[in-house]
Amino acid sequence: MKTLEFFGPEGRLAKALPGYEDRQQQVEMAEAVSRIIRDGGQLMVEAGTGVGKSLAYLIPAFYALHKGKAERVVISTATKNLQDQLIQKDIPLVQSLFDKRLKVVNAVGRGNFVSLRRLQVALRGKKKRNLFNQEDEILSKVNAWAMKTSTGLLDEARLEKKSLNLIRDQIESDVHHCMFQNCPRYDDCFYQRMKKEMTEAGVIVINHAYLLSLLAKQHEFKKEVMPHFDVLIVDEAHRLEDMATETLGLRLVNISTLRFFDRLFSPEHQRGLLAGHVDKETLTLLKKTRKAAQAFFENLHQWAKRAKSTKNNNRNDDDRPLRIYRTPGVDTTDFVSFLGSLEGHIKDIASGITAEDHRSEVELAARKCRNFAIALEEWMTPSSDTVHWLTASKDKKGQVTVELRAAPLAVGDTLNSLIYENTRSVILTSATLTVGNTGDFSFMQERLGLEQCETLCLGSPFDYSTQAELHLYRSLPDPRNEDRETYMREAVKKIKDLINRTDGHAFVLFTSIADMELCASLLDDWLKENKHPVYKQHGDLDRSEMLTRFMNTPRSVLFGVASFWDGVDVPGKALSNVIIFKLPFDVPTEPLFEARREAYERKYGNNQGFYGFALPRAVLRLRQAFGRLIRTKTDTGIVAVLDPRILSEKYGETFLNALPKCPRFIDGKRQA
Repeated sequence: MKTLEFFGPEGRLAKALPGYEDRQQQVEMAEAVSRIIRDGGQLMVEAGTGVGKSLAYLIPAFYALHKGKAERVVISTATKNLQDQLIQKDIPLVQSLFDKRLKVVNAVGRGNFVSLRRLQVALRGKKKRNLFNQEDEILSKVNAWAMKTSTGLLDEARLEKKSLNLIRDQIESDVHHCMFQNCPRYDDCFYQRMKKEMTEAGVIVINHAYLLSLLAKQHEFKKEVMPHFDVLIVDEAHRLEDMATETLGLRLVNISTLRFFDRLFSPEHQRGLLAGHVDKETLTLLKKTRKAAQAFFENLHQWAKRAKSTKNNNRNDDDRPLRIYRTPGVDTTDFVSFLGSLEGHIKDIASGITAEDHRSEVELAARKCRNFAIALEEWMTPSSDTVHWLTASKDKKGQVTVELRAAPLAVGDTLNSLIYENTRSVILTSATLTVGNTGDFSFMQERLGLEQCETLCLGSPFDYSTQAELHLYRSLPDPRNEDRETYMREAVKKIKDLINRTDGHAFVLFTSIADMELCASLLDDWLKENKHPVYKQHGDLDRSEMLTRFMNTPRSVLFGVASFWDGVDVPGKALSNVIIFKLPFDVPTEPLFEARREAYERKYGNNQGFYGFALPRAVLRLRQAFGRLIRTKTDTGIVAVLDPRILSEKYGETFLNALPKCPRFIDGKRQA
């Protein structure tokens, strides 16, 4: 590809895009991406904020497809925001640069779609099989929306999250529910339409989780699940390891498990999936299975409490995750046995149901019984390459949620077998793939299993020396001290000063929900008195709605945790202030982090658990948070790090060296 044909002051992009700015970093990236697509190989590109990396990989990809140099390009992102931006803004622009339009599909997991058949089943049986009366009205609203929608995406139904979640498992598209060509609504199926479009598309835009789940199924069943592609571009690649960990892991929760049994049949309400088909024997077995499930989770909870108490000097810390090193001393015999018997009874019931769609639902319930047993036995058998843990939490009503989790210790080998060894050209890009100021990719290369790939580090075209200020505080107490309230009280004073400096327009970012909740409560009266609208994560609004309201509401303040540290784009004055409450270290006792840190120590030495693993992860997160501030060449503002360890500890220099060079202030005084 002749790069300057598209980029540069006289290129096609400049003619199609008003206000286009020629950026050397963008040209360098486009040339590198074009070469990898042409010749094959693997490339990591760190492109600083403002480079325009989306266009730098889209144009070479579309060029290769038009010239027959690529068969199909898959572009994977971590966040819905970027996926939407590519589909709605960047790709239409790139399409306009070529004479012929390529077919592009926006691919999302099937659980995002309504199943028209399942919706009709739920509607027909809502007075009989639904457990909760409030579901009836919600189903009616969904049905009215389903008759008008062109996408079938449940998030577009404009229902409150709580309402949608109440009926989602009855109406969402699911592989276990699918009747495929035998479905009476097959020709209308939104998910099947998307799958067909994927096979016809030259470009598939997808998210990391869905891509990995499809490739994992393809690897397991040895048949094509994901349409073949020869070029993969992974944007927001700094999130790939975490997404792979989540997607390829195991999760079993007591509440959802018990709710499954309730939905089969509730004697109290005479409702459920098996209503009208339950004999005395099945009802007895269902009760015994549910009772065995309750007993298992309760016994496991009590076992975990005793284990935590012994491990933690008799402190009873119920919410703390417990890592499982050996088979827990809890008997699963009854639960697994009853699940097997219940599976058989439900299969028998299904064989006598004449309505094919209802029979399919009942057959799914039988398979779920088997899947529960398989997951249970897998979790109860820890292995050296998998991390197993348990968490238990109690809500305001005293209900305990017990969650069983398992995840791979490392994902590099899995990514290699799923992606790298089967894909001719792989490009991974992000604004944060290096640690420190030396362009060192080694940490991310190892985490993603790409030690031998090519690398390219491109800085930002923004002038941080005039656009940003970094504020640090040596005077604040160390947040590690046991007197948490002292740090919180002093930090709140600084937050007030900082919010006043920019008249709101601020993100306040936290590493824990507990810190966010306490800080927000301490600031609540002051913010109201000063008429600053407040948006706090984990409230009634979802992340997207929070962000929209923040951007459109002058003087507002947003309190956020992990998901607001990256993947959020707020250009202009709306965000002029990013306040970081603490350095973003992982919780040392979090089981997966602890296990991976220990693996680093075994491989590289004791101190490398911190310097080789924990510190690089925290540095990358801080770089992402800093990157929220300056999104265009005219943006200005301040980033404040309240944690004094960035100045007092030796490792603080690693953080500071990784941040853009800009005026630095310590306790309000500008440094030379």
